[in-house]
Amino acid sequence: MKLFFLLALSVLAAGPAAAAQHPRTPIRPQEFDYAQRVDANQISMAVTNIGSFAYDLLTGLAGLEYPRGSGKTAVYAGGLWIGARVGGQPRGVTAEYSQEYVPGIVGADPSAPDFRVFKLFRHYATPAEATAALDDYNGNARPYGAPEVLMLPDGSLDIPGDQMLW
Repeated sequence: MKLFFLLALSVLAAGPAAAAQHPRTPIRPQEFDYAQRVDANQISMAVTNIGSFAYDLLTGLAGLEYPRGSGKTAVYAGGLWIGARVGGQPRGVTAEYSQEYVPGIVGADPSAPDFRVFKLFRHYATPAEATAALDDYNGNARPYGAPEVLMLPDGSLDIPGDQMLW
């Protein structure tokens, strides 16, 4: 079976006024929804462990703000699309406008803290902060398939970009 992943951003509203034209009932966060935000450079975007991103589950509003702090939104909602061929037949699932996924591995408790969104920075204020973040990531995310991250000789983390969420 070949798997392919496609990250899809679906633009529904381009600003606060447009978001008001598409009212959505805020989703009550589940016990296991450990939402994080990409907040590097000029972007602020909600990311969850249940497949949705760029939709703020807590407020029901657009979740990708650019520039960060401006109140201007660029994306209302998006989600992870997963496709595969099973027995030669295409199959797919999306979490574009809903939460289709459950954190963790099949049969595991989705509320386990290991199944949250992990956030790493390239640079931390102190070596102790970098070590603690890396130890948490390596001990809790790596056993479930997260990519290896190393500490470089200068104390920074070997991640692509200034910030990484997994």
